[in-house]
Amino acid sequence: MLKIRLGMTLLTVALAATGCSRFIDNGSLDHKTASSLPPLQLPNDIQARSPTPLYPAPRIDEAALQNTPDFVSKNGKRFELPRPKLDTPLTTATLSQAVGKAVLVQDGNQNPLLKIEGDANSVWRYTLATLSTLNLKAQPSDQGYDAQVVYQDQTFTLRLSSSGTSNTLAVLDAKRNFANAEIAMELLTQISQNWPA
Repeated sequence: MLKIRLGMTLLTVALAATGCSRFIDNGSLDHKTASSLPPLQLPNDIQARSPTPLYPAPRIDEAALQNTPDFVSKNGKRFELPRPKLDTPLTTATLSQAVGKAVLVQDGNQNPLLKIEGDANSVWRYTLATLSTLNLKAQPSDQGYDAQVVYQDQTFTLRLSSSGTSNTLAVLDAKRNFANAEIAMELLTQISQNWPA
């Protein structure tokens, strides 16, 4: 019984300490009140190179400091970036600016791929919209950017891989290997020809 009480007490203290840490000053705003220090002075009898500042602090005009945005938490004790605000609603016009054209390429093993520049979420929405235009029923998976597609009486997986703003769309077979190059090329060509961007 004593062990349970001790465990519950420690758990309560740990939860209280982590929950209250957002109200405690963590030093993230100390740069606002920092002042310059004179250079380090060594005694004359020590032979050493004179210290030079590796990262000298820039001199900033006082007016510039007064006009900078203030990124502090509600209680004013921590640095906190503001949440992004969506000023304009996403429309087809804004999405088409964010997504590039679908270009047919091949990897080193001659597997056909579609290369598309843009945000991965937008590219994936465009992919699903294009499949709908082609009357191909896509069943997106819950994990990542995968969708099951039936094409020429065979089930394939379309997988979008993203690296920054560069995305590649690949056609995989039921064993999750690259699909037959001819069939994959046909499907990807149809997608690229009907790509809305």
